[in-house]
Amino acid sequence: MKVKLAVAFAVLLSATLARADSTPITVDVTATAPGIDLSAVFTVEQVTGTFFDSGQAFLFTGTEYEVMAISGTLNGGAMTLAAAPQGMGSWMSEESGTQFILGSVYFTANGSFSWLENDGENNLLEITDANGDGFGTSNPITWTATDPPPMNTPEPSTSLLMVAGIAFVLASAVKTTKYGRQAGSNR
Repeated sequence: MKVKLAVAFAVLLSATLARADSTPITVDVTATAPGIDLSAVFTVEQVTGTFFDSGQAFLFTGTEYEVMAISGTLNGGAMTLAAAPQGMGSWMSEESGTQFILGSVYFTANGSFSWLENDGENNLLEITDANGDGFGTSNPITWTATDPPPMNTPEPSTSLLMVAGIAFVLASAVKTTKYGRQAGSNR
């Protein structure tokens, strides 16, 4: 009986500590420079494929974090994820467990097609003119992209496993008490 209780408590403990991989994950992004104020949340997912590095103008194959959605603003204008010109998608690289390095991220804001890139020396915000002549501005930016720590709210499956474990422990205790009393009264 003690072994069963120990196993039940071990299952309960592991259920409270369990956390599924956060795929896709959200990344808090800020980019600043004189006249530039970008604040957004990128939804990213780790994928293996071919990507275009717009800052250094080459294609490569690897595993990166593809940007699946953008919610945020650039200088007060709403940002919308745009299709990449090369059709390879927007992407970032993971620098450490929670920090991300800029790859190439395409979006529209304030009526202009824009993108974020790293040219090997600087993180840049490229903005094309709204008149469509192909010219625009290239702005060096200070870039920060961080995966915020997970909230301490367990997933529904974790809660279900924990409730099932508690029910098992209670049922075992009731069964032991019931049969324990009957066996003791027969002696």
